[in-house]
Amino acid sequence: MKQCIMAAVFIGAFCQIAHANKEGVQLYGVIDMGIERLTYDNTTLNRLGSGVQSTDRIGVRGTEDLGGGLHTFFDVETGFCGNGSNSAPGSLVYKGEGSAVGPSFCSGGGFMGRLSVLGLKSRYGTLKAGRFYSLNYDNLVKIDPFMTGMTGAVKNIDPAGYNYVRFSQAMGYRTPDFGGLTGALLYAFGGIPGSFSEGQSYELNLDYTSPTWIAGFDYLKSNQVYNAGTKYSPYVALAWEFGPATTLTQQGSFDNKVMQLYGGYDFSVARITALYTDEKYGEGLPYAAGQFAPHLKIWMLGATVPLPRGKLLASITRRKDVNKSGTTATQMAIGYVYPLSRQTNVYASYSHIDNGSATDLYVGDNGFTAQGTLGGASATGLTVGLRHFF
Repeated sequence: MKQCIMAAVFIGAFCQIAHANKEGVQLYGVIDMGIERLTYDNTTLNRLGSGVQSTDRIGVRGTEDLGGGLHTFFDVETGFCGNGSNSAPGSLVYKGEGSAVGPSFCSGGGFMGRLSVLGLKSRYGTLKAGRFYSLNYDNLVKIDPFMTGMTGAVKNIDPAGYNYVRFSQAMGYRTPDFGGLTGALLYAFGGIPGSFSEGQSYELNLDYTSPTWIAGFDYLKSNQVYNAGTKYSPYVALAWEFGPATTLTQQGSFDNKVMQLYGGYDFSVARITALYTDEKYGEGLPYAAGQFAPHLKIWMLGATVPLPRGKLLASITRRKDVNKSGTTATQMAIGYVYPLSRQTNVYASYSHIDNGSATDLYVGDNGFTAQGTLGGASATGLTVGLRHFF
C-alpha cells in the first residue's frame, strides 16, 4: 500500500513539472495488452498478458542546455502491470495468476527499477550513470524482428536476453558518430566490501549503422559472487538447461562471458538480420568429474517485410551447449504488426519451440519466460494484442 501511495505521489508531482516546463521535461509511457494462448509440458494456459510487445511503463525524461554544446539529461522509468493482475514475471505466470499476486511492477524489479539515468552529452560523446540497459540487450532489440517482444522474442532462446537486460551502479560512455561508426563502454561496480573486482561487470561494443547496413561486435564479462553453503546450478539458473546443482563450500565468485556478433541489410523489399552469440557461464565454479561449464552457441536469422499496411515478421533461432548433449532447442516464429496511428498498433504472433532431451524452454513474451523439467517437450505461443505509446 505504501509503495502504491509513493508511486502515485511521485508520478503526480512529475506530471505537474512536465506541464509547467513542456520544453525540458516529458512524461511518456507505454500500455500494451494481448490475449495469449501458451502451451508447454502438455498444458495450456489462456491469459490476458501485460506488456506483450513492449513492457508497460511510465517515465519522465528531460534535458537542459548548459551552453557551449553541452547538455545534461535524465530519464527515470517504472514498470506497471496493465492487465491489473499485479503478476510477477517468470515461472509464476505458468502456475496461474493466482500464484503470482504480490507487490510487483511487472518489469524492472521495483518502483523506478526500469531506468534511472543521469548524464552529459556533447560533441565528445555521451556519458551516463545509474541503472540502464546493457549494450547486449540494445543490440538484440535492433536485430530481432520482434524487437524482443511478442511470442517470437529471441530471448525465449537466448538466456543473455534475460540475464543481462540492465545494469545497476553502472557508468556508460558512447563516442560521437564517425560516419555511422560508434564505440561504447559500460562498467558496473560490484559494490563488494574489500574487493574491487568481485561482482563487477564490463562491456565493450563497436557498431556501424547506415540507412541500409548494420553490423556490430559486443563483448560482456560479468563476475557473480556466491556465499559458502550456497546450492547453485549454472545449468538451470543461467544456461536454461538440465544439470546438477553444487553445494559451494566456501565464499567465492565466478565469471560469465557473452560475445555477440550481429548484422543486417535492408533490401527495401525485406530487411534481413542475423545474430551469433557465444555464451560461457559459471567459469570458476567447481564441477564434478564429467561436468563442464555451460558453453552456449546461439544463432538467429530474421526478416522484416514491409507491406502496404504494416509489416510481416519472421525468425528462426537455435541454441546448443557444446559441452552437453541434448541441449539443442529451435524456435520458429512469425508475426504481423498493423499501425492504427503513429502511436497505436495491433499485433499478432505465433512461435513454436522444439526442445532437446536436456532442455524445456517455454514460449514467453517481452515480459517473461521460464523453463520446465520435461525434456524433449515442445512449446508454443499465440498472441493478439494492442499497444499504445503516450
